[in-house]
Amino acid sequence: MKYIRVENNSVVGIPQELPINAENISNFHLLPPDILRSYGWYPFEEEEMNLTENEKLIRWDIEIQLEKVVKKCIKRELNTEEIEQKNSAKLQKEWQDVRTKRNGLLLESDWTQLSDAPVQNKNDWERYRKELRDITNISNPYNVIWPVKPIIIPLPPTPSENIPEDGEIVPE
Repeated sequence: MKYIRVENNSVVGIPQELPINAENISNFHLLPPDILRSYGWYPFEEEEMNLTENEKLIRWDIEIQLEKVVKKCIKRELNTEEIEQKNSAKLQKEWQDVRTKRNGLLLESDWTQLSDAPVQNKNDWERYRKELRDITNISNPYNVIWPVKPIIIPLPPTPSENIPEDGEIVPE
């Protein structure tokens, strides 16, 4: 447990463990609470800061009570403007997350649009990529429905490769 010194009804110093020796007393840290208080040492407690979504921390106050000193959280409700700013920032963050994911998916599929990309279903990939780019046209980032990535259908071997069904390559 942490203790803090109180002199003339004011807190002095910072919360700390009791000293082993103080006030010319050995084993000071073993004294009972009422004796410790007579020397100005009070148990120190920190109130847990429980803020709801629409509350704001104003400051911390130190309250000297009869048997302890408590650090208290002073908070207030957010006003309408602050709530709107918070919601706007949250919405911007969500849009940024959507764009980041979308850009990553576009980057992963860039290769499918090369003129020599070895895929049969290039149109499926073009449609998928258009759907990804159009995601930011919706009004709410929480309602994004991600398009399904097409499977890769490889191009069939060209006749010049002369690959027989058994897999052996026949020289021309």
